[in-house]
Amino acid sequence: MNRNVLVAAIIISSILCVYYVATSLASSLAADVSHVEGPSSGYLTDLSGNKTKIFLVSTDNPRYGFCNWSYSAVGGIEVQTGDPCFIVNVTVRNDYTTDPVWTYEDCPPGLYNNHVKLTAYLYNQQGRVDAVDVTYPINSLHGGHVFVVEPEETRSVELYLATDCKDIERYEIYVTYIGPLMEP
Repeated sequence: MNRNVLVAAIIISSILCVYYVATSLASSLAADVSHVEGPSSGYLTDLSGNKTKIFLVSTDNPRYGFCNWSYSAVGGIEVQTGDPCFIVNVTVRNDYTTDPVWTYEDCPPGLYNNHVKLTAYLYNQQGRVDAVDVTYPINSLHGGHVFVVEPEETRSVELYLATDCKDIERYEIYVTYIGPLMEP
């Protein structure tokens, strides 16, 4: 009889331990992001501060989550499946025209600014937070995701930024690439 009680106690303890770990993980994911300030609508700038014709329509649903894929980059940057991320949905409109990017006579037809890559800079009380853009599918040598948004079209993308920081106060959205072809 004592053996049955011991086995039952071990099983109950194991169940409680699993429950505790699962609820702790869920509560850390559900960290309050209601105070996180996003950017206002308007034309985005590139990382050098130059204004583009990519219009930020909205940002929504900022949250903490996990990376569902692994990523390695030049310089020893590695992100593993399960690493924590800050995630935000971004909707932009392409206000560039279908006028050719190059104006010389031999310009191939259909080359206008429709390939875009965005990223976000994250900030807490101490300043800018280290984060790696792991927006999926990663299709750029520099990380992140280049997507197509034709002139006068609107497109949404979900940005993933790998970071251990759980006290994000605000974020800014930037255009890291705009061009007629995939990022070189």
